[in-house]
Amino acid sequence: FAYKQSTSLTGTFTGDAKQKTYKLTGPLFFGSTSQFDGIFSPKSDPTTVILDFTDSRIMDHSAVDAIHNLSDKYSEIGKTVLLQGLCSDSTSLLLRF
Repeated sequence: FAYKQSTSLTGTFTGDAKQKTYKLTGPLFFGSTSQFDGIFSPKSDPTTVILDFTDSRIMDHSAVDAIHNLSDKYSEIGKTVLLQGLCSDSTSLLLRF
C-alpha cells in the first residue's frame, strides 16, 4: 500500500519568466518524498515558485522536512517558495514542526 501511494504523487507546472506554479496531486509522506524532490528544478525556475497543495496533503514529519529542504534549496540561490491550497490538517502539521 505504501509503495503504491508513494508513486502516486505527481506535479504539473505552469508559469512564465517571473513565477512558476507547481500543482501537486497525491499524498506527501515519508514514502513519496523522493518523488517530491524529483518534481522541481530550482536552478532553472524563476525567482518565485508556488507550491499548490489543493489536490495534495502533507501527511507526516518527513513531508514537512521535504518542504523545508526544498525551500532551503531555493532560498540558497535567492528564490522564494510560497505555499497555497493547504488544507487545515496540512497547515497544522507545518506549524507544529
